[in-house]
Amino acid sequence: MPKTLLPNALLFLAGISLVLLSNCQGQTRYSGLIDSLLKTAPESYAFAPILEAPEQYELQIIYTQINRDAQNQAQLKTFHYRTANAPYFYPASTVKLPYAIAALQRLNELDLIGLTRYSPMEVLVAREPQKPNKLKDSTSATGYAHLAHYIRKALIISDNDASNRLYEFVGQKYLNECFWRRNYDDLRLIHRLANSKFKSVDNRYTNPMRFYRVDNPEVLVYEQAEQLNPQAYPPKIDPMRKGIGYIDDDTGKLVKQPKDLRDKNYISLPTLHQILIATMMPEAVAPERRFNLSLQDQRLLWQALSSLPRENRYPDYSQYPDNYNKYLLYGDTQGRSIPSNIRIFNKVGMAFGYLIDNAYIVDFDKGLEFFLSVVVYTNKNQILNDDRYEYKTIGFPLLRNIGQRFYEYEQQRIKTHRPDLSVYRLNYD
Repeated sequence: MPKTLLPNALLFLAGISLVLLSNCQGQTRYSGLIDSLLKTAPESYAFAPILEAPEQYELQIIYTQINRDAQNQAQLKTFHYRTANAPYFYPASTVKLPYAIAALQRLNELDLIGLTRYSPMEVLVAREPQKPNKLKDSTSATGYAHLAHYIRKALIISDNDASNRLYEFVGQKYLNECFWRRNYDDLRLIHRLANSKFKSVDNRYTNPMRFYRVDNPEVLVYEQAEQLNPQAYPPKIDPMRKGIGYIDDDTGKLVKQPKDLRDKNYISLPTLHQILIATMMPEAVAPERRFNLSLQDQRLLWQALSSLPRENRYPDYSQYPDNYNKYLLYGDTQGRSIPSNIRIFNKVGMAFGYLIDNAYIVDFDKGLEFFLSVVVYTNKNQILNDDRYEYKTIGFPLLRNIGQRFYEYEQQRIKTHRPDLSVYRLNYD
């Protein structure tokens, strides 16, 4: 980590420059600290060019400070940077965490004897362009496909097919309504990922599937028919057009007009951030905003969000470096090792020039913890789908440096009580 730390005077000024705001859900939020930290950072962090072109880079940041009392109960204070009236951004793979949460919730609500996260799962086909998935899976520890396996694949290396199976299990209607009824209103999740063959109406239909007994995969436990969301959900934000042109998925040719993203997923950065907090610290959010997850469900999500690739045998991801999909603190194009005292529970997204990370960062040795979510747009030529984005030259270094800046700030911040973070020390075998 960098040795440069904020002088106490600057920390004091940053602390008193807070501006109280109110978001659409009536929660208090704070502004000013993030701006101060960015503007007083060393020149080597290269924040200035980004701050001077806010419309180009669409930078948004949310930082949640955690203060523990004598009983280790967390008190949260959240700071925002440019999230009010923010333009649409494509959330890409960050939606895989909501997909996983919804799958576990629906499983619990079905409440069927013999149906578990590990029940062998067969995905069938009812119509084009749906795709089947076999019951047997050699990359699974059990030798069979199951929801827990798909969740791990979707969250550890961001496997698209795995997340699509979660989407197909829950269905479009349940996926949205399970969050809306918990007051996570600022989202609209309406499609499978990385599959242009599925048009808007196709994504309203989800595959039939079968689940079998864990101890006897020949015995059927639950059969789910094809699901249809009868309602087409309207956009929650306007406009949803980006760029000055795009490469058409079907023809491969340049279309010289903005790309219409009304058929794409939407979730605001504050909502992504709040969903992660409710996942990692359900006791710190209002009861009506907590998810219907067992302790085992929660641990499955925590492990998948924080696992390093080399810690996995099923599937074997040892070919990936530690910092794969860990953009904050360690994000760049080089493979980097992450020390054992640091754990990053996160989900990233990368598409159409957008780079996003939604993270809970822990340093066990220093007794340090904070939530940090960032989105930046790196598409100088304003052409979408051409794969000519500035991820490597601007996006990855920026998110790495933002993560380090807040890590430095947390090291200097005085805490009345050192947090007990032992609950987040997990077994990764």
